[in-house]
Amino acid sequence: MKKILLISTALGILLASCQKDDDAIGSLASNDPMALKNEKSSLTAAKDYLVSTAAGTGNFDEENVDGPIATAKTGTINQIIAEPDGKIYYNGSGGIRLFDGVSLKTIVPPNILGGARSFAKDKDGNFYTVNFNTPAIYKITPGGSKSIFAGCETIFGHKDGKALQARFAHLESIVIGDDGSIYVSEIETTSNTQTPDNALVASYIRKITPTGTVTTMAGGLAGNVDGQGTEARFNYPLELVKGPQGHIYIRTESKLRKMTPQGLVSTVFNHSGGQSITVAQDGSVYGTVIGEFFEGVYKTPNDGNFVIIAGQSEGYVDGTGDVAKFDDPTGIAYSVFDNSLYIGDNVNHRLRKIKLPN
Repeated sequence: MKKILLISTALGILLASCQKDDDAIGSLASNDPMALKNEKSSLTAAKDYLVSTAAGTGNFDEENVDGPIATAKTGTINQIIAEPDGKIYYNGSGGIRLFDGVSLKTIVPPNILGGARSFAKDKDGNFYTVNFNTPAIYKITPGGSKSIFAGCETIFGHKDGKALQARFAHLESIVIGDDGSIYVSEIETTSNTQTPDNALVASYIRKITPTGTVTTMAGGLAGNVDGQGTEARFNYPLELVKGPQGHIYIRTESKLRKMTPQGLVSTVFNHSGGQSITVAQDGSVYGTVIGEFFEGVYKTPNDGNFVIIAGQSEGYVDGTGDVAKFDDPTGIAYSVFDNSLYIGDNVNHRLRKIKLPN
């Protein structure tokens, strides 16, 4: 059954120049990648990208089953984190789970995770989570103890300060930077309550230092403006991803933005309709997309040339990028350990892997 898109297009990445890349499924007939929605005839071979199934049987009963990959069941997969040692963590219907290459294991069960929208993991094995309708950041220790790390779960607001005295509005995404600081994206509406059906007022990127001090790193009233710190403006910062050189990439409803460790915000490219992004060591951006005629993975290298590396119409097929099929690909993460992408393939109930060319 085809999903109905919540936005008008599957993907809109409007670049000044989109030139042909012969090793990818291809540049489209037009320079507008939104043509993915309707132009399946423009796809050509992508032999250099190999798609395989990392975990999941595809069975729909008992969605979340731990064990060896031959029998383990993934359940739904939302966000994915790839660790430098090769371990893959994801959150979804089964809580936070670990894929170590040979098995799946539940690390944080759903009753403790509590439906978190986004999560991050520090070097000590602690998890940090946010939920859109709760204005607090939670910490979950390796032993399973859960506590409020910053904010207050019953009081909405926007106030910097010490972690537990700080106030937050609706929290969308969380990531941990190279220096151990925590970054969250925040959306403030006309009424910061648990009913998010209010007009957007402001969007922020907040930072919590390892010593527990909360500051507003960037953002202010809603808008799309590049600049330093609070001079920058965002419309719906939906996803935060760590990139090279300490940069934080910010996927909004219409653009991909980049913030330096000093808080300077710039636009990488226009973007609407993609599901999730990840950034490789060389700065290439990869993302998942769901469309009427196409479901798969795209790449935008540093030269700004948009290419599709895997996927076509919905389905389930492993193989090279030109024949591979996905069904509802959402979360994605780049693993430096094996130079691969890991993708949550939700309708297929599998964790998929794309081996990138060397």
